[in-house]
Amino acid sequence: MLRPHAALASSAVLGSLLGLCQGWPWGWLPAQLLLALQLALLFAPGVGAGAAALRAAAFGAAMALAGYAGFLSDLPGAAPGTLLLAGAGLVAVHALLLAACAALAVRLPASPAVHALLAWPALWCLHEALLAQGPLAMPWLRLGQLQAPYGPWAAALPLGGTLLAGLLMWWTAALLWRAVGQPAERRRALLAGLALLAVVNGLGRLTWTQASGELAAVLLQPGAAPEAADEAGTQQRMAALMSAAEAARSQLLVSPQLALRKTASALPDDYLRQLAHALDRRDSDLLLGLYVAQGDGRLQNAVLSLGSSGPQRYLKRQLFPFGEFLPAQGALRDWLAGGQPRQDTARGPADAEPLWLGGHRASLSVCFELAFPGLWRQEAATSEVLVNLSSAAAHPGALLQRQFDQQAAARALEFQKPLLHATDIGGAFALDAAGHTVARLARDATASLPVTLQARRGLTPFARVGDALALSLAVAGLVLAWLSQAGAAAQPRLRLQAQRGQVLMAGVALILMSAGLLYYMVNSGQAVTEKMRVTNAADAAAYSAGVVEARALNYDAYLNRAMVANQIAIAQMVSVGSWVRYFANAVDEVPASGTDIFFMMSPSLEGYKILAIFAATKVVLEYYTGQSANYYADYVLQYGIGPIIAVHDAVVGAMAASQGAVHANLIAGVRQKQIADDVAQAMDPQLKTQVVLASHGFDNFTKSYANNDRGRFADVTMRSRDDFSRERNWTVSAPDIPLFKKNGEMKKRAGTELVGYDEWRGMDTLELHGERFGCGKLGLSWCGDIQKPLGWAAVNIPKNNCSGSGSGSSANGYHGNAYGENRRTANKAEGEMEQPGYYCFSGLPAVRELRNVAPDAELSTGITLFVTKDHAQLRTSGGAAQAKPSGQLALFDDKPAGAKLAALARAQVFFDRISPRADGRTEIASLYNPYWRVRLVAPTAADRAWAAAQQGGLALP
Repeated sequence: MLRPHAALASSAVLGSLLGLCQGWPWGWLPAQLLLALQLALLFAPGVGAGAAALRAAAFGAAMALAGYAGFLSDLPGAAPGTLLLAGAGLVAVHALLLAACAALAVRLPASPAVHALLAWPALWCLHEALLAQGPLAMPWLRLGQLQAPYGPWAAALPLGGTLLAGLLMWWTAALLWRAVGQPAERRRALLAGLALLAVVNGLGRLTWTQASGELAAVLLQPGAAPEAADEAGTQQRMAALMSAAEAARSQLLVSPQLALRKTASALPDDYLRQLAHALDRRDSDLLLGLYVAQGDGRLQNAVLSLGSSGPQRYLKRQLFPFGEFLPAQGALRDWLAGGQPRQDTARGPADAEPLWLGGHRASLSVCFELAFPGLWRQEAATSEVLVNLSSAAAHPGALLQRQFDQQAAARALEFQKPLLHATDIGGAFALDAAGHTVARLARDATASLPVTLQARRGLTPFARVGDALALSLAVAGLVLAWLSQAGAAAQPRLRLQAQRGQVLMAGVALILMSAGLLYYMVNSGQAVTEKMRVTNAADAAAYSAGVVEARALNYDAYLNRAMVANQIAIAQMVSVGSWVRYFANAVDEVPASGTDIFFMMSPSLEGYKILAIFAATKVVLEYYTGQSANYYADYVLQYGIGPIIAVHDAVVGAMAASQGAVHANLIAGVRQKQIADDVAQAMDPQLKTQVVLASHGFDNFTKSYANNDRGRFADVTMRSRDDFSRERNWTVSAPDIPLFKKNGEMKKRAGTELVGYDEWRGMDTLELHGERFGCGKLGLSWCGDIQKPLGWAAVNIPKNNCSGSGSGSSANGYHGNAYGENRRTANKAEGEMEQPGYYCFSGLPAVRELRNVAPDAELSTGITLFVTKDHAQLRTSGGAAQAKPSGQLALFDDKPAGAKLAALARAQVFFDRISPRADGRTEIASLYNPYWRVRLVAPTAADRAWAAAQQGGLALP
């Protein structure tokens, strides 16, 4: 038997070794032996309550010193004294709590075996749970996390978390101690341990979650963040983030904690908007760590989500004591701050919801919040991936980083969901649902880590009830230890005995506790399952309703493009008619003006060729057909062009009417609600949906542009003309002959224009130009331009009602600059303007376009669905369950606010050209290209207020 001082020193050594085991993948193995040795020191025969308390205090203090060494070895220069004082206080808390636990365990009226097997593990579990409570909580050294990811009790993590795994480690240590110290009980102790191991692993190895698609992510490790005053470093970091966003190929980018040590308002104007736009174009999201300013001037450690899923944010809730805030006021605060002014970081709201990122729900934590499984259990239960943003620059030690790794593996195992850990210099990594490393960056590397993970949805038992299972077992152990009447001095053997009276009462109590726990677990699980069903139905319904609206906008775009194409076809018919008439007139006029042409165009072969073509055409037509060219032109204009124009005009009218019918069907979200009902009730017939009209902007997102508002459609149509319709120009020039002629040209100027909004007009002119020598009083100056018309035509189709010709506009078109260069011929053509026969033309149609067409407008719309299920229909004991307790046994209150379980989901319809333009320019949203898509985003504040009012409150429960 060791002397008191030696036993005290041995406890300290065992505690320090246990603290050093934290963070090592195989640290559970030496830790298990250390626990057994410590039990031998605490509950050896003859050890009283005082001696056990001292040994437990030494064990706890040494464990805390070694386990927190990563915090204490690399202190920041700002306030090392304050943190050392806080660390000393934390070590003292561990020592005092464990001393009290040991003294209480020994004082229980039971044998040392019961103390070691029941009382001490239970009190240890309660002490670990206590360390996780309150703003000063620090559950950093939980024993059970040593099992992640390869320990034999790692299977207990999805069942009851680290508290349950810690209980199992102490029970294993007690059985090991009894097996070594009592040879007669060795077999029973080993069999009990193996049976316990088999049961826990059989349950824990079950797959509680299901795959829900892949998530491609990139973890950004940019190095230590520049200080807020370092403008050059901040600009460099901002440029790196922008480059990463513009080159994004993944669904999600994750930056470290406080990647920018500034508030959003302190960043350059439009930086975040440009960053979000770049991400939106790549269909990606970015988690950006920075500060958010409160109204009272305090800052919050925040994570902003930017990109295709819309703006969202997470605010850090569990602050690092003495680092992010000082838990003191007045003179004590001034002393702790070293006389320097210091502002505490503001705490985020207690409840947080998962963020929608890259098509999946993600649960966030910041830095040492990773150590609090209960903090994010509620949102992690409904998420598909876990994300932790951290910073290792303040504590770069390897020991602390190993502990981060192990805690991350424990969280992944507890929820059976993948985990992403982004840090500045500590080595970013990704874990799968089993806590195994998928990919990792080297420490201190400045790089990015691409990774593809299998997202998962579903609930583990720990996600359903948290630490309730472990705490219930701890309380049951204390009760059984208290009821045990074995003599403290005796050395009991672990053997099966017949039950006696007092044990029966303990068994009844344990059965009642187990039944209550089972009742609570079943109800909690059913309530969470119902909530997930309602949430998933709301997401699916909102997305489906958004798809309908996106398809309506794309339908508008297709119809607008089709109407433009039909207008271009009409313009082409007018162009053909004008050209045919021009050619016919030229066939008659060019040969008649042969002398002037020969004179002005000599010695140009091109001019002679044109004269020969028109002359030959005239001869051929009259010789072989006996008809002139104008005879055939009359036929084309009278019977050929008009009916074709009428058909295209009818098609345009039908398309315009179709646009109106589609939007009339979607007014006030009536049709969207029908579709949402179909989707939601396919998942659960008891679900009801409502469209939140207060934030539904689809009705006012577009409007019909008619009458004088058709300028945008007219401009698009004019820009879309083919080359033949736009301009039919050519020029043939002849060389000058000194003192004889100069500037001899044949100019063809023609084009088809939209005059106003209700008339297409085509004009073709061919005019001979040139100057002769020999004018003036003495015949020694140049004569003026001869401007001789050689060919001309003008055809228009003003708006009519299919009952004859229409009344054209008095305005002139450009027509290839015919009025500017061939003015005499253009005026002649205008004077002989014709209209085709048997045509119908309604002018430009009324078309659908965005109501706000400003280039800098926020061009997106959205629809929010409120999905509910009545409390009476819930599959819980308070709802539709057939077997349920009543009266005083109905202890589980599962009645939600407003007597209905509700979920909000919002779909955003936005414009996104997936493939980049060939000219590299960014395309602005419009209803001329069918690039409207839909995505799920966070509901607006107005949506939340409306939903809260439906559930009888001013805020959502």
